[in-house]
Amino acid sequence: LLYLYLSQSFQVELPQLGDNCSASDIVKWINSRSESSTELLEAVEGAISETRKKFDGTKAKVERMKGDEDVLEACARSCLELRDRLKMVVEAQAKEQQLTKKFDEIAVFDQADRRASELANIVRARIAWKDGVKAIESLDEGEPAPENVVFSLQDAYNIFSKYVTIPERGEFLEKVKDVFLSWYSTRVVLALQSDTPAESLIPIKNKYDLLHRTDDFNAVIAHYVKDQSSLDLHEVSSLPDLFVDLQRAIVTNYTRLRENRRNSAIVRGICAACRS
Repeated sequence: LLYLYLSQSFQVELPQLGDNCSASDIVKWINSRSESSTELLEAVEGAISETRKKFDGTKAKVERMKGDEDVLEACARSCLELRDRLKMVVEAQAKEQQLTKKFDEIAVFDQADRRASELANIVRARIAWKDGVKAIESLDEGEPAPENVVFSLQDAYNIFSKYVTIPERGEFLEKVKDVFLSWYSTRVVLALQSDTPAESLIPIKNKYDLLHRTDDFNAVIAHYVKDQSSLDLHEVSSLPDLFVDLQRAIVTNYTRLRENRRNSAIVRGICAACRS
């Protein structure tokens, strides 16, 4: 369809012709106009140019709309991808929170269980301490406490000392151990006099260690070795004899102790005592 437009330089009313118009219809319209052919041609060309501009504008809009659709599609795809990623993140955070909650619950349970165990250990230690004190109070003055009572008191005191220090209990325990070890030290001497001194000394030393009296154990051994190496000077007639007897005593102690090497630390300690 051809529409009517107004020209900027002059006004020419163009006919509105249908799709079934013929050349004779156009000639009839031209003859009905008073304007010259040139003016009519210019008006028609102006209308065509204006129509082409609008067509180009519409075409550009359509192309822009197509480009916008592509952009929108890309944006939609990005949104979908972002949604999927956000969903994954949310699910991961939810799982992490569940795990954290479970870990917290486990930690609380472990802490409560640990405290309950500690409380039970303290209760048992107090009972053992009380029973041990009663057993010692029933003994005669200077009588050593039974071995199981002494070690029970030591175990109880080890538990107490983790939480609170009570000097009175420590002093009481040390006195009990002094009396007990004054009697128990004879086992060290008997072990040294046995055929396998090192092997016999291992369990004894372990008990001294449990009572935190390793220095006392070493002192007993050193004292025994010195006594075995001492000489009666009144029976020595000359200095060479003294040297020979002293050397023989030291060699004897070395030989007996080196026959059994299952506990090299004890052997080295005893040998050091011999050298001193």
